[in-house]
Amino acid sequence: MRRLRWVPLIVCLVLIVFLGSAVLYGRAMPAPAAPDLSEAGLDVCNGKLCLFHVTPGITTYDQAKHALAPYITRDETNHFHGQVGGAEIRVETDGSGLETRAIQVQAPYNVQSSLSIRFSQIIQQFGMPCYIADVGIRSGGLSLVYPSFSIQVSADQERISLDSPISSIMLVEDNNLDAANRTCESAEGVVPWRGFASVQVYRSLQQNSQWSEPYGSYPR
Repeated sequence: MRRLRWVPLIVCLVLIVFLGSAVLYGRAMPAPAAPDLSEAGLDVCNGKLCLFHVTPGITTYDQAKHALAPYITRDETNHFHGQVGGAEIRVETDGSGLETRAIQVQAPYNVQSSLSIRFSQIIQQFGMPCYIADVGIRSGGLSLVYPSFSIQVSADQERISLDSPISSIMLVEDNNLDAANRTCESAEGVVPWRGFASVQVYRSLQQNSQWSEPYGSYPR
């Protein structure tokens, strides 16, 4: 009987040693790699998405042209188009013609394809979106807004998931938005993020809300 009394204590000691070893092993493992957003030269600059280190609101339009000169395919004065790998880019200037206002990176529109970036990679780097900007009628996808960019997420069978591909990313300049998601709480007249609900749920919410898209439409 006395021997049996020691069994629980021995079991507890074994578990403590096992758990301690697991913690030490986990700490010794290398940190998980940052999500690869490098398609078309996308990167994170000071917490915000950038394209070849060109950031709307920070990089001048002349600097953007110089940095992206090898990729420009058509220059239309107040904006220019380009091709980087399999992605198309469009860079806009502001009203003064001096600053970079917006950058769009998208899959070729005429073949209805998507970028290799998945929604899970955006969430891993920037967390959940602030709100829904639009529900696509033809594409069936969602336009999701983050503090300094928005994305077009493709849906599969009327639903998006962590594995849903991104078909377009719009980097924007807005002095009221930052990388800390400070504007998410004060957004009004928009469709709130309801997680991985069906596209039909978001479509109904949009129809019942006073929706207005602050980011403008995705240019083609």
